[in-house]
Amino acid sequence: MTVILHHLNNSRSQRIIWLLEELELQYEVKKYERHPETFLAQDDLKKLHPLGKSPVITDDGLTIAESGAIIEYLVSKYGNGCLKPKDQKEWVQYLFWLHHAEGSAMLYMLERFHLRNMATPEVQEKMISSFLQPAQQKELDFVEGELSKSEYLAGDTFSACDIQMAFVLEFAEVLEKSFAPKRPKIAAYMERVRSRPAYKRAIEKGDMRYELSDFSKRFY
Repeated sequence: MTVILHHLNNSRSQRIIWLLEELELQYEVKKYERHPETFLAQDDLKKLHPLGKSPVITDDGLTIAESGAIIEYLVSKYGNGCLKPKDQKEWVQYLFWLHHAEGSAMLYMLERFHLRNMATPEVQEKMISSFLQPAQQKELDFVEGELSKSEYLAGDTFSACDIQMAFVLEFAEVLEKSFAPKRPKIAAYMERVRSRPAYKRAIEKGDMRYELSDFSKRFY
């Protein structure tokens, strides 16, 4: 059966298109549009999953939500041993990054979105300068240090955890304006992952009509 990806434009589901391209699977993309004013997912996604969020895939009678769960499912079922490390130490790193991306790293950036909707500019600035910005810098320093040890996050071979984390780093890049020269390892890493043919195909098939920097103008 063909995997169906329910893709919200300019969202985390871009990761799943990239993964499907890396796996060279046959798949179908059903596209959904964000609300033009709130920029949130509209109610049509709730017909697939109660949370009404993307990404969601349907495959072989199953409906699976959440980026990390979808990545683990697709790599386990269709990866044929590829896109995850065989070495135990690297596999542990792979698991860490796969879950750290959304469980910790992305939180500091998303908090700015929430602050925009619930706090005055003065409170926003205080929260960003006293907590969110230092936490983000600590996170990026950690990633920079890890990439000084290997080409990719779980060793010297590209894996699915790089797909998971690259989306987070693209958000961070918008906020940082540029990773170079302060974080040359991250800058070089992003060049490597963006040069992958599957990444380029995913950008085209995902219909990325504007850059993350345009998204940031709405919320940052």
